[in-house]
Formats: sequence, C-alpha cells, structure tokens
Amino acid sequence: AAAMRRETELLFADLVKLGSAAPQALRHLMSIYQAERDWQQAIDHARRYEQATHEPMGKLIAQFECELAEKARLKGD
Repeated sequence: AAAMRRETELLFADLVKLGSAAPQALRHLMSIYQAERDWQQAIDHARRYEQATHEPMGKLIAQFECELAEKARLKGD
C-alpha cells in the first residue's frame, strides 16, 4: 500500500510540474499528505493550491500548522 501511495504521489507531482490539471493534482497531494500526517508538505501544497486557484486556504493551512505544532510539542521541541 505504501508503494502504491508513493507512486500516486509521484504521478500527481508530475501533473503539477506539467501544469496539466495542476489544481486538482495539488488538491489530491494535500489529501495524501494530510492522510500521511506530513503537515509541512500539506502546508506547502495548500499554499501552492491557493496561488494557483486564488481560493482562500488560510483556515486549512492554520489547521495543518496546529497539527505541526502539536507534533513538535509531543516531541518536546
């Protein structure tokens, strides 16, 4: 399952690079990173999505930043 998820992630990343269906690919990448709890990647892709679509993503980014802060707190950072 992890290999398939990684392959899917690479496919969407390639679509973003090509500009082909970039907003949809960015949305899917955000979902993948959210499911994997990779908050920094989720934040980065949410910002890129916001730039590409002009759709406000502030609330979602704030949620991801809270998750990132909680992760750091639990690690003792």
